[in-house]
Amino acid sequence: MNALNRGILEIDPDSGCVLLSGKAVVWPAGTTLRTEPPELYLPGGLVAHPGDTIAGGGGVVPAATIRESSLRIDGDVQKALRCAQTASEIVVFSA
Repeated sequence: MNALNRGILEIDPDSGCVLLSGKAVVWPAGTTLRTEPPELYLPGGLVAHPGDTIAGGGGVVPAATIRESSLRIDGDVQKALRCAQTASEIVVFSA
């Protein structure tokens, strides 16, 4: 996956889902979420807030492909699958 992912950060504190322009995301390992105030802590010391534009390398994979395969993806895949709608795509950031 060598595409550029780019979108607006969305945080749903009730579900714990962190989306990029409405799509579920596999964030790089080491990414953490704080809900009060809503902030996303990314590896390397970066902090992002809802409404921020996020960009980085990776790609977009259909959720069904991730569910049905043994792709090796670093990050919280299970959380992304919980946040993804059944027929949607999941944004994957490379570490």
